[in-house]
Amino acid sequence: MYYRVSIAQINPEQKDAFVARADELRDAMQALPGLQSVTFIQTGEGEAVGLAVYDSEESFMKAAPLVVEIMGGFAEFFTAPPEQRSGPTIWSM
Repeated sequence: MYYRVSIAQINPEQKDAFVARADELRDAMQALPGLQSVTFIQTGEGEAVGLAVYDSEESFMKAAPLVVEIMGGFAEFFTAPPEQRSGPTIWSM
């Protein structure tokens, strides 16, 4: 498995609109190569952490240009560019 972690600053007043946009983009996200799941967790007022799980780094790389396009659909909700990290599983339970 390969993971992308995104730490996003979201305008708190637009959280519901952010969730609605995610629902609108669900089909586009489900069509990404190798994508297993996407989860956003509210970690503070105006902050969310997104976790995207892919079956492999190769799928992640194939999906990358499409992810940039999809993430552009969320830009109006971000108060700063998201911080992103990615990498393979080294341990799981």
